Amino acid sequence: MAAGSGETMQQMNQITERVDRDRSLGRPARFGPRLSTLVAPPGWETLITVRLGYPARPGRPSPRRPLAAVIR
Repeated sequence: MAAGSGETMQQMNQITERVDRDRSLGRPARFGPRLSTLVAPPGWETLITVRLGYPARPGRPSPRRPLAAVIR
């Protein structure tokens, strides 16, 4: 949908990984509360974050494997 309207998206996963890392190590929640104030309504959990916008210049095509290489 974004590509069809000339927009681009980029995954931004560092903050969600930090939330998971703190949780898995039993550390105090440093990043989760901050992330929630930015993007999620109360009671929701952020699963993925992306940056969306119009590119300054065209991007290169992503490398793709042939269909036959990924199906059986």
